[in-house]
Amino acid sequence: MMEMVWDDELAMIAQKHAETCKFEHDCGDCRRVDRFKVGQNLYLSASSNFPPNNNVWKNMTKAFYDEVA
Repeated sequence: MMEMVWDDELAMIAQKHAETCKFEHDCGDCRRVDRFKVGQNLYLSASSNFPPNNNVWKNMTKAFYDEVA
């Protein structure tokens, strides 16, 4: 597994995107850095009746993985 470390440039890019308050991917060039590839994950789920033992986290993780697979 590759090591994940904090990156100040990506933090600045992410903050600027968050300040737009839009729930959508930005353009690929908007987050491009020379040192490595960067992606984005978005997930939204809503329900008025979540059961006590719901699988929201399991479903979210599977949805993220399915984008890669």
